[in-house]
Amino acid sequence: MVVVDKEYSPGKPVLVVKLPGTNPELPAVLLNSHVDVVPVEQDKWCVDAFSGHITEDGKIYGRGSQDMKCVCIQHLEAVRRIKDSGTKLKRNVYLSFVPDEEIDTGLGMGLLSQSQEFKAWNIAVAIDEGLASVDGNMMIYYGERHCFWLDVTFSGNPGHGSRFIEDTAVEKMRKLVNKALDYRENQRKRLQTDACMTLGEVTTVNVTMIHGGTACNVVPSEFTVTLDCRVSHEYAFEEFKNHLKLWVDEAGGGDIKYVATSDNDALSSIDPKDKWWSAITGACKKHSITLVPEIFPAGTDSRYLRAQGIPAYGFSPINNTPILLHDHNEWLGVDTFMRGIDILGDVIKDVANVSG
Repeated sequence: MVVVDKEYSPGKPVLVVKLPGTNPELPAVLLNSHVDVVPVEQDKWCVDAFSGHITEDGKIYGRGSQDMKCVCIQHLEAVRRIKDSGTKLKRNVYLSFVPDEEIDTGLGMGLLSQSQEFKAWNIAVAIDEGLASVDGNMMIYYGERHCFWLDVTFSGNPGHGSRFIEDTAVEKMRKLVNKALDYRENQRKRLQTDACMTLGEVTTVNVTMIHGGTACNVVPSEFTVTLDCRVSHEYAFEEFKNHLKLWVDEAGGGDIKYVATSDNDALSSIDPKDKWWSAITGACKKHSITLVPEIFPAGTDSRYLRAQGIPAYGFSPINNTPILLHDHNEWLGVDTFMRGIDILGDVIKDVANVSG
């Protein structure tokens, strides 16, 4: 049953499908997927990146095969099998398919989660995307790092490219970049020297774009650098924001524009006594799967749900597979994909049949 097929923002369609439960008064289960993917450099791929090509050795090549067309289709197929088998679930199950997760505009799940329709569904728990695991275990994510995407524009003296111009924009920018990369190296060493630490527990700072200049022989009056910061929970949101401002001030002062931020630090329960966590882990045990809980190192739509107090778990049933999201030649094994449908089928049934 389709319950939503609309655009909360022009050109940004949202689709929501419902599998009715036998006790619809119970709070519902949400299975969320984002339908957008990142761009490709086609000349770097061994096949057409949007062909869904399957090789003789059983690999599905395509943009989104791990992030996250796989889980999107697994949710659909798992629910279809449940429906066709006549299995009855206590709780309503909603499947949402939203745009713009990759570009973090908030116009997908951000708007859906604030809508009157969403509030009426009375969502109790959500399952969204996770990451592949390179070993036999499977990862599950119960929180995310703070996200800071920012442009910093520095102004300075312009002039002829043949001269030693003082106090240029690029000099200021270089000081900020050096501070950012020095900090990045410090965090990298922390991660490498502590075997118990995971990526989600340290802070990453990366320079992702640099803009400026008008001609080869003109020292520009402005330079803009873009930073992608993913901040661990050891920092409060405002604390790291002040830290960034200090870097900019020490570099000579610049204009900071935040492209995207996430200040929600809610964590979903992984207490063995928690009914949702118990249902998810119990379902995976049926398939001899050990779940490894971690803080998600990047960002997903789960943050909008946790911000409303809804427990949300990031889970892609992929193991023994290299992590290839956003990479060239992204692929997923056919056997892993098919097994994931079975695993998610049991997860959905067990979560949707939780009592109380």
